[in-house]
Amino acid sequence: MSWLKKIYERELLPMGLLMGTIIGAGFFSLPYVVSKSGAALGFFYLLLGTVSYLVVHLMYADVIVGTQTTHRFPGYANLYLGKSGRMLAILASVFGSLLAMTIYLVLSASFGRLIAPIAGGGAEISIFWLLGSLTLFLRLKGLTAVETIITGGIIAIIGVISWLGIGNAHLPPLSEASLKTIGLPLSPAIFSLGGLSAIYLITEYVRRRGGSWQTSLKRVITLGTVIPAILYALFILGIIGLSKEVSPDGVSGLVSQLHPLLLAAVGVLGLLTLWSSYVSVGFNLRDILGVDFNLPEWSRDLIVVGMPFGIYLAGFHDFLTLVSFAGGFLLALEGILAILMWRQFRSQGGTSKILPNINPVILVIVMLTFAAAFAYEIFS
Repeated sequence: MSWLKKIYERELLPMGLLMGTIIGAGFFSLPYVVSKSGAALGFFYLLLGTVSYLVVHLMYADVIVGTQTTHRFPGYANLYLGKSGRMLAILASVFGSLLAMTIYLVLSASFGRLIAPIAGGGAEISIFWLLGSLTLFLRLKGLTAVETIITGGIIAIIGVISWLGIGNAHLPPLSEASLKTIGLPLSPAIFSLGGLSAIYLITEYVRRRGGSWQTSLKRVITLGTVIPAILYALFILGIIGLSKEVSPDGVSGLVSQLHPLLLAAVGVLGLLTLWSSYVSVGFNLRDILGVDFNLPEWSRDLIVVGMPFGIYLAGFHDFLTLVSFAGGFLLALEGILAILMWRQFRSQGGTSKILPNINPVILVIVMLTFAAAFAYEIFS
């Protein structure tokens, strides 16, 4: 059984960390945007987002492996794109992380109501914030295995929802009404598939295992990016089949459609998934503030613990608006910067060990995907 342990430690554990980071709050918005835009357009954007993030994840890993000094995303942007790249990376990674944590807070109310339908959203959000902040403040480590278990649980729930709902799913066709929202699904798809914040940890972990780590790393990133997209497609079909009217958060429409015990199970596992993502993003944000900004611990704690709740209290409550802005503006910008970093890394003679070659057509498609999401959020 030693070979099973080796596979688990070398590939399944880091793959679970990447999947746990990717599978957060964003994918709960996908059934709604697909129902509004039409299935063909919605699933096309999901495919486009998957290919784009697979390329970008591999590019970023390539930059990490080929750079001698240790940084986080803003530091690599500063190294390869200069001060302007660093400032844009700060906007994308720091504010993107804070906004993602705010989105987790907002969505925690929806899952809390699946467990206790009469509870108030404010109390649920406050409790979730306190538990997440306690985990961050106490600097609890060793969460990789926990994230893997939680990811397995949410996969099981997605499986149950898809099994119950796929048979009744009537996919919305592309129509004149849906053409008015032709770009609607792109930003949520991008937000739902982004896992750049976990790539550094995964890359360092797999490298330390030795052996043919390049092959292992490429397999971990590929499967860790593609499997969530497959699960999202099943989830979309299941939710559309189970909901009389698909809600923007995906889960509120399940109330009265599922057995109370199953609703509670979805609620508990959903909250655990949000908690693991909240903590993962928080730890990564603290690392950025420490490694690339040299901020003292007290100020890092104040920013990571206090600002997401402060943003929520400032009135940013609309789930779909937050997801669209975070995906189409901040994460799209982050994806564009990652591509530009990789190109500059290669032009400076950097040794490419993860992504030595890429078809220019694919590179253009990926860049245009992020640029289109960015432009849509600005002009819409």
